[in-house]
Amino acid sequence: MEVRFTVLFEEPFWVGIAERTDEAGYAVARHVFGAEPTEPEIYQFVLRHESALAFSAPLPGETRTREVNFKRQQREARQAMAQTAVSSKAHEAMRLELEAHKQAKLEISKADREAEKARRFQQAQERKKEKRRGH
Repeated sequence: MEVRFTVLFEEPFWVGIAERTDEAGYAVARHVFGAEPTEPEIYQFVLRHESALAFSAPLPGETRTREVNFKRQQREARQAMAQTAVSSKAHEAMRLELEAHKQAKLEISKADREAEKARRFQQAQERKKEKRRGH
């Protein structure tokens, strides 16, 4: 399993984007820091809250099956630190997750609206019956 954490500035907040590649596929999570985090704060966040990050549903894709040499991992990490851009794959995964969340929210709000409409209709029917009964 490979996890990559990138911190970047998205007006007006600092945002951390975690990318995870494992057997299930490629998943991404986003965390808003607010003020600019220092390196120790980022390190502590990754250590303490990595399991609490809400990763998107895994997208089928590249999976790394071979073991990588420790020095090669260090070199790749150093190169990744030099690059501040987040991969377009991460943006695409976040966009898909946002759209799925948006659809779910629309369905819930529609059901709530319809339930409220039915409740008001029922109240109106009860008021009509009360008026017809007399005093």
